[in-house]
Amino acid sequence: MEKWLLKRWRLSVCFIVTFLSTGFAEVVYLHSQRNSSIEFSCVPPQNSDLLFAFSLNREWLQKRPVLYHNFKSQPSIKDPSFKDRISDQTGINQTVSVSITLLQGYDTDLYVCVFHYRTPTGFQNLSGKARILLYVEDYHIEPCSCSSYTPLLFSLSAGGGLLFIIILILAAVQCFPLLDHYHCCHQFCSKGAD
Repeated sequence: MEKWLLKRWRLSVCFIVTFLSTGFAEVVYLHSQRNSSIEFSCVPPQNSDLLFAFSLNREWLQKRPVLYHNFKSQPSIKDPSFKDRISDQTGINQTVSVSITLLQGYDTDLYVCVFHYRTPTGFQNLSGKARILLYVEDYHIEPCSCSSYTPLLFSLSAGGGLLFIIILILAAVQCFPLLDHYHCCHQFCSKGAD
C-alpha cells in the first residue's frame, strides 16, 4: 500500500510541476520500469540547412546537459551517469531519435531537446517541438554503505548521557538556593513563634 501511495504521489507531483514548468508546451509522458530501455524522437522546430548540432538536457530534478552531438563529429555524453547507456541517430527531416538503456530511478526527469542553428550573427538554440517527461519506476533500495551502526549508537548514547548529567547539574544549582531559603525561613518562623 505504501509503495502504491508513493508511486501515485510522485506521479501527481510530476504532472503538476510539468504542467507549470513547461509553459503549456507539448509534453510527451513516457513511463518505464527499472533496467528497461526507451526510445523517443526529437523534432526540430524548423527544418533548415543551418542546423549543425543537437543536445539533450535535463530541466527539472537535475538541471544539466546530458548529450551534445555536433553532426560532423561523434556525440559527446555530458552526464557520466549515461555513459554507455545513451545514443542518438539523425533521421528524416533532421529528427533525432534518442535511445536510453538500463533505465534507473534517477533517470526520472523532464528532458528537453535543443537544436543548434548557425545564424548570420552567430548561433541560435531552439527547443524541440516537445518536452519528454520520463518516469522510471524503481523500487530498488540501495544497500547502506555504512559497515555498522555501532559507532553512531555509541555517539548518540554518550550525547544523551551527557545531556542528562548537564540537566541534573543545572537542576541542582537551581534547587539548592531554594532549599537554603526554605530552611532559613523555617528557622526564622519557628524563632518568632517562641
